[in-house]
Amino acid sequence: TCLVLIVTTLWLLVIARRSALRRNGSLRWQGVLPVTLTAVVYVTSSFPLAWVIATKTVVPYTELTWAIVSSLQNINIMANFFIYSLTIRSFRDFLKTTIQSTVSKMRLCRHLRRGNRGR
Repeated sequence: TCLVLIVTTLWLLVIARRSALRRNGSLRWQGVLPVTLTAVVYVTSSFPLAWVIATKTVVPYTELTWAIVSSLQNINIMANFFIYSLTIRSFRDFLKTTIQSTVSKMRLCRHLRRGNRGR
């Protein structure tokens, strides 16, 4: 899985670079950076589990080892939010708008509850 992801990511980066050169432009890092970072985090979080699975017939791993390497995969899920937040402006704008709207609604609810108590 890791090898397929690495090869696919590199292939997509080569295609993106060629496409940018055809248009006499430069490669947009806003698109390249999230793909690259996501691939790096995925490979980094998946490699320990892949290693343990590949060597389980030679090395007797404990249940704790299996639990740790399995839970490392969650790093990929959590990292995606931060990668997108830091590298994609439209995602940051979406988050900002959503958070502001939610906070505004929470304040309105709190204000309405306080108003009902006074009666």
